Amino acid sequence: MMNVTNRLYSGTTPTLLVYGQNDPAVTIPTYDPLTMPEYTHSLVLEGTGHFPMLDDPARFNRLLTDWAALESGESPRDLQLKEEWRRRVR
Repeated sequence: MMNVTNRLYSGTTPTLLVYGQNDPAVTIPTYDPLTMPEYTHSLVLEGTGHFPMLDDPARFNRLLTDWAALESGESPRDLQLKEEWRRRVR
């Protein structure tokens, strides 16, 4: 089993961690949001398994598009999951 926690906390690259709720191969880690780097966000996509990009491609692609479109300095935590992915407006 690969543990990415050390790499996650040692880098400064904006990171979005996406997990499938029903993934039989990967245990969803519990990250403490207070200790996670500000530029890191973890999401669990309900109703998906090991391949959320195949189980729900529309929702996954919308998430990926919005994440890639974040302006420099914006946190992935600015993304919200509703019925459709939307960027938070400040």
